[in-house]
Amino acid sequence: MRRSGECELSRAGRWGSPERYQRWQYRFASYPEALAAARSASTSMVVNGMTWDEYKAWAESR
Repeated sequence: MRRSGECELSRAGRWGSPERYQRWQYRFASYPEALAAARSASTSMVVNGMTWDEYKAWAESR
């Protein structure tokens, strides 16, 4: 979720807030496909100023 409200990852790998008629673009065919997309997106997401890899490195250094 982003500041602007609802935000979803589409099957094409883009983030957005789909209109009702666009919802089909955001449905994954299977759980493994959705999981793979989520894992690949997690490496580029920034939460509280850190990516997942930066956070793991920071947590390990504590």
